[in-house]
Amino acid sequence: MSNGRRQAGFTIIETMLFLGVTGLIMSFMLVGVSTQLNHRRYQDASTSLMTYIQNQYSLVSNVNNTRDPNESCTTNKIETTGGNGAAAGTSVCTIVGRLLRSADAGKTINATQVVATLDAALLPLNPDDTDVEVLRDAQLTTSLSSEAYTTQWGTSLVNPAPDNAQPSTFSLLIVRMPTSGVIHTYVSTSENISLDDLVAPSSVSDLRLCLASNGLLGAGTPSGVRIIADAANTSAVERVSQGGC
Repeated sequence: MSNGRRQAGFTIIETMLFLGVTGLIMSFMLVGVSTQLNHRRYQDASTSLMTYIQNQYSLVSNVNNTRDPNESCTTNKIETTGGNGAAAGTSVCTIVGRLLRSADAGKTINATQVVATLDAALLPLNPDDTDVEVLRDAQLTTSLSSEAYTTQWGTSLVNPAPDNAQPSTFSLLIVRMPTSGVIHTYVSTSENISLDDLVAPSSVSDLRLCLASNGLLGAGTPSGVRIIADAANTSAVERVSQGGC
């Protein structure tokens, strides 16, 4: 016999509504967490790129002679000698810088040591030579081995606006004068330019390396790194905020 009271509990419809609303809230929460995570990954990639470029200037300022003992330095070139080359630090050749080139559609930067193959004691060949002329007389070449840096979290280097859809191509030479120790920076939008052509007054300009998020920022514009014209140290490597790339 019924006493007219409704039994406590949830109906199927109430339960389905509760689960649906809860699922919707959870989906919004997960989207927010994923967005924040992707933004953090992009910031990590941007910081990694800036740190890498700054470190290249530190390596030029504080020379780390890692020349392979199987490599021999001769006029205008490095050769493999099978262990018969001069020991590191005893050759007339001098490590004077680093050459960075873009590769793999902006996903990789290859870095090699730059060597002056003419004895620094002979430079300058003429007292009134400019720094460009001294560097060309120094008969610069690169070591046989290179080191690769890969952009982080699926990002890649692209051209500054309005060409953000195009992969960045560049060569960046950071070189310490064998005569004075002053550091110069030369840049080109070609990743295949020769050292002789790269060392030129026309190659002294800013270089912006813009980092495409490739989905991490949605439709957000990229940020990046700017190397100020003729940069001489790490302080000339600046972060470029979104909208400046």
